[in-house]
Amino acid sequence: MPLSVASMAVPRRLGILGMLVAVMAVAASHEEAAEAEQGPEQGPPKHYLAALRETYPTHNWSRPVQKARSPTKAVPIGESDLSQLYEDNLSADLIIWRERAEREGLLAMEALLKWARAVTKDTGTKKLVVIREGRLVFPLEKDQVTNYPCPGKCQNLMELALTALREWVEADPSAWPQVAFVLNVADGSLCSRKVTHGLSLAKEGCPVPPLSYIKAWGHGGKDGDILVPMMPDGLANWTLYNFPWGEKIDRAVFRGHNYCHSRRFAYARDHCSRYYLVYKAQSSKDWQQFIDVGTISPKVVWRGTPIAPSPYLPTEEEARFRYTLALDGITASSRLAKLLTVNSVVIKQASPWIEWYYRSLYPQVHYIPFWEHSQNDLMCIMELLRKQADDIQEEIARNGQGFAYRYLRPEARRQYWLQALTEYRKLFGEDMEDYVGKQKPPHLPPE
Repeated sequence: MPLSVASMAVPRRLGILGMLVAVMAVAASHEEAAEAEQGPEQGPPKHYLAALRETYPTHNWSRPVQKARSPTKAVPIGESDLSQLYEDNLSADLIIWRERAEREGLLAMEALLKWARAVTKDTGTKKLVVIREGRLVFPLEKDQVTNYPCPGKCQNLMELALTALREWVEADPSAWPQVAFVLNVADGSLCSRKVTHGLSLAKEGCPVPPLSYIKAWGHGGKDGDILVPMMPDGLANWTLYNFPWGEKIDRAVFRGHNYCHSRRFAYARDHCSRYYLVYKAQSSKDWQQFIDVGTISPKVVWRGTPIAPSPYLPTEEEARFRYTLALDGITASSRLAKLLTVNSVVIKQASPWIEWYYRSLYPQVHYIPFWEHSQNDLMCIMELLRKQADDIQEEIARNGQGFAYRYLRPEARRQYWLQALTEYRKLFGEDMEDYVGKQKPPHLPPE
């Protein structure tokens, strides 16, 4: 039987505490019937559109998802004002380093170089980068010309980041500080105060802060990395997606790879939310009333049960669903930034990992949290959401999309990078200026 909250009084505007109390009460009574359930039969995945049409034949497939550069309703705060984003996130990252500099003196360039040589060796996810007079320099690379602006070993996210950075600094050299820094695009922190499952290289903190994409925050420690915006592929085509709320499919949707982290939760024996929810979606009729979750990875097995792969689903098509699921991957998933653009309610897994903007997101305002008290609390939350008035859920979806437009579009990411590098440079003294001044930009052949 599905979890039920029918006997509970659900207020029109359900606050976070009310929801969590309800979820805890109902989830605690849920029995693990899944142990005896059989997995689905295997078969070749269908093209995503054909598969969705078959699953939801009454949906208005003739109506296309609309693309728009701005939200359907105006963002209430000026779109260029990022001060709150800086205060919530960048200032929080900088505070330990500012305090150290005030207590012990400005950070030393020598310490940065020594540490950079150790952590960037033989890796494509970490590099020492210098910005000088509108050019990028890579002092630790023997050949700076080949594959510029990402010479040497170079992972895809690193190449995307450096390509964007090159375009920015070349377009407006005077705006950018003359600076040297370690850039880390791996799925974990370089500056952990507590080593977690091998994802962190620094066992006792860092002598200087790296600029990173992801770190742990809370849940046992706050890593010392300064977070910067991820520059994913396709960002140049960034847009918002809209589909009429009344015509959206009443399910929570997820499609993605079978990436899983190893952080375990006391209340969830199955630490991988992706595996667990895919299994539930494919094997339980009760769960199928609420979620449409699939992995596009082949040969996935959960507790000995093969999981059938699902067709790829583009982000824009997720706008057809009322709810989208933000599930952790190896650590934090960059998918969240995309989901906030589709004008649906984002239901986000509780997580110890954050990206640069997470601390400005508020539950019940921009998203709905789950996986906080039970691995089954999602079903309870879905039942509660269905009892809410549509305008409440539309407001959450609109808030999320407005947040994406204001803070996550390419222009905002560039501005955040600029602010982060400017404030980072203030942590160092004149020795960084001397070092940067001695670096010669690579002589590139004409394009």
